[in-house]
Formats: sequence, C-alpha cells, structure tokens
Amino acid sequence: AAMTLSEDLQCDWMTNKIGGRPNWMHNSKYPYCKLCNKTLALISQIYCPLTTSPYHRTLYLFFCLDKECWNKSDSWSIIRSQVLDVEQDTEKETVIENSINWNCSGYDDWSDGNEDQYEENVANVNTTSPKDNTIDIETVIESTNQVSIHRQDTTIADIPFITPVRLVVFSEPSDNQKSFQHEQKLLQAYEQQYGTISAQSNNELMAESYEKVSAKHGNRTFEKFLKRLQRCPEQVLRYNQSGSPLLIAVNKTDPIIPDCSRCGSKRVFEFQLLPTLIYKLKEFNSSSIIPEFGTVMVYTCNNNCWSDDNQLLEEFIYLQCDPQEENLPY
Repeated sequence: AAMTLSEDLQCDWMTNKIGGRPNWMHNSKYPYCKLCNKTLALISQIYCPLTTSPYHRTLYLFFCLDKECWNKSDSWSIIRSQVLDVEQDTEKETVIENSINWNCSGYDDWSDGNEDQYEENVANVNTTSPKDNTIDIETVIESTNQVSIHRQDTTIADIPFITPVRLVVFSEPSDNQKSFQHEQKLLQAYEQQYGTISAQSNNELMAESYEKVSAKHGNRTFEKFLKRLQRCPEQVLRYNQSGSPLLIAVNKTDPIIPDCSRCGSKRVFEFQLLPTLIYKLKEFNSSSIIPEFGTVMVYTCNNNCWSDDNQLLEEFIYLQCDPQEENLPY
C-alpha cells in the first residue's frame, strides 16, 4: 500500500518514490512555478548515482498544481543534489553499479534492428518496500546557500502533496519476454462482466481496438510508444542516462536543450515520466489534483558538475502533451 506521511518523512534521499515530501539531501526549499509563481509539489524523487562519479546523487521532480499551467514545461522543475561519498574509497565506488544504480547509457530506443538485444531500467509503483539504505548523516554537509529558484513563503504543512508510493527499479523485458499478466487481468474482468470470449472474437476485438488507435492517431511514433509500453504495462518511469527518450509524438520543431548553466557542458537525456503514472496516481489519490501530460523528459549535465558549496542545480525539462489533448503532428 501507499506510505503514510510518517513513513514518508522517515525516508532518506536514497529512496526512490512517487509523491510525498522531498527528502532533501541538503537543507532546501520548494521551487515555484515560472508561470503562476505558486509553490510546486513533488511528483518524483530518484536516487541515481553515476558509476563514474564519487558523489551520491538525487533528482527531485516537481509540478504545478494549477490546471492552467499543465502541459507546459515551465510549470515543472527538476532539481539535482549531490554529496561526496566519503565512506567509500576509489576501489569501492563501482560497487553500486549492480545494486540500485539506474545508469544504462549508450542505448537507443529507436534502433529497429537490434532493440531486443538490450534492456533499460524502468520503474513501477509497488506495494513492497525495498531494502532500506542507511548512511551516516554526519557525513552530509548542510548548505546555507539556496538556489535562486527556491523560496518558502508558506509552511510545508500548507503545501499539497501526492500520497507517497515507493518505486521499484527493474530492467525492461525484451519484446519476446514481455508479460501478458496485465492483459490477462483485463480479459478476465471483461469476461466476468460480459461472458467468455471465443478465441476468434477475442482476436477480432484486439484487431478492432488496434485499428481504432491507429486510425485516431495515424502515426508510427505513437504506435511505437504504445508498443514499447506493452512490454511492461506497469512501468511509470523510464531511465536511460545518456540514451534517447521515448517520444509520444513527432515534435513540430526540434527542442532546444540548453547547456548546463554552471559549467556549460551539454545536457543529456536521463529519465522520463510516462502517462501510465497518471492512472496509477489516481488509484492512490482520489481527492488530489493529478497533473495531465503526455511524457515529461528530464535532461541533466553530461559533466555532472558540482561545487563544494553544495548549491542545488536546476536542470532542464521538456514536456510533450498527450496527442489527444493538443494538435500535435503525428
């Protein structure tokens, strides 16, 4: 089940989760919306250290609660926070590679020829708590320098939040290994309500559904998006640092990804939220405001730059709307 507020507050910044309050690595304040100036709410916290870096590393993704700001990149904010791992020497730094490291660079989602030969890291909302991670809190240097995008006009208690749910990280199955458990559940529910479907009528129903989707969207990009999600329908987040995002629609123009504001290095894709998250959130948040989006893509500094003052960094977000909600070219 979802975590209680008390359980959420007991988590640390090594916890992967959806919603709740941010478990700050350094003392900080909530960012605000660049469109309406209101305080943003946390939608995801991802612990994602890089194998080539001696730093612990957490990304905090925020969104605006105002419906007028939805489906706009400026109503979102992604904050990167790091701290030097003083407990590990150089020889031990790569130990995390086989634990909960999300790094999976060098793969391309759009490789039609060999796409079954690799796996990516995806996440789903799970009711099972993963093994707790511990760290000596005395090794964390608290920062008094706050990034300029942060402020605190209201108390934390006044800021709405999404019911916190832990994320479980796993590798995406290949196309020929995908599970049909989700489809089987839907079929069973249908048969309980309308009766058993013959093999022939079931195939006809699937064909009809596919034709409706194809006719409505009429585009290969969206079809590839749906096909990739079918490998694991429960996934809500895809992580592929330095890889390529899974687009939901063809862009009108190529997005301009700005270089890092601190060191000037190129930013690279790191992870994205999927629209499946919206429906999962509604299961746990019947009375909360859940944002609408197609997919939210996060880009971060390729150099993973950091300074000794521990000042938080805002990275870049590119949002694609749901093709059904906006007139995007398919």
